Amino acid sequence: MSVKRADLVKYFEQNGYSLLREGAKHAIYSNGAKTIPIKRHRTLDRITANALLQAGGLGSEILTAGTIGSAGGRVAQVDRASAF
Repeated sequence: MSVKRADLVKYFEQNGYSLLREGAKHAIYSNGAKTIPIKRHRTLDRITANALLQAGGLGSEILTAGTIGSAGGRVAQVDRASAF
């Protein structure tokens, strides 16, 4: 499974992160306390996206449908039976 980079960036921005600068291969996002580099690919694998969320203190669970959802500051779980 993969996650769209645009969805991941949008989730970071909704949770207080903003673009700090553009690097050669990464966009650097920061909330003042933490700085997270996000690769500039159209999609990221689920494991990488989970690691970025965990490093940013935003939870660590990507929805199985490949999108990110919020539930009280945490990433929402999805019923696997209804996702397919």
